[in-house]
Amino acid sequence: MSFLFSIESIAERYAQIFEFYELNCREFKLDKIEIRYEDLIENLDMELTKLMAFLSLEKDSKYKDYQKHAKNKVISTASKNQVSKSLYQTSRYKWVNYRKQIQHIVPTLEKYIFKFNYEA
Repeated sequence: MSFLFSIESIAERYAQIFEFYELNCREFKLDKIEIRYEDLIENLDMELTKLMAFLSLEKDSKYKDYQKHAKNKVISTASKNQVSKSLYQTSRYKWVNYRKQIQHIVPTLEKYIFKFNYEA
């Protein structure tokens, strides 16, 4: 992970990953759905309805209670405390707090900022 040495190299890698993702979507004509975290926490029902339809699954309210299911599972990842919590708003648009510090990398990420409806 040698790209993690600076915010500039992280932004460049982020852009490269999304370019690769877009290339694969075009080349392989991938059937996909994109869901933003902010949209999920703002309107869980609507986003779950879209996701269930995309996956050809019946809408079921139990999916909204994922944290109850997670509490009964053995989870051995670093995020095990997070997966058993309800969706939380604290990470929503958190990047805005650092707008001044990251302004110089906006040109590298601009395409994706607009694609995913974030503001620069």
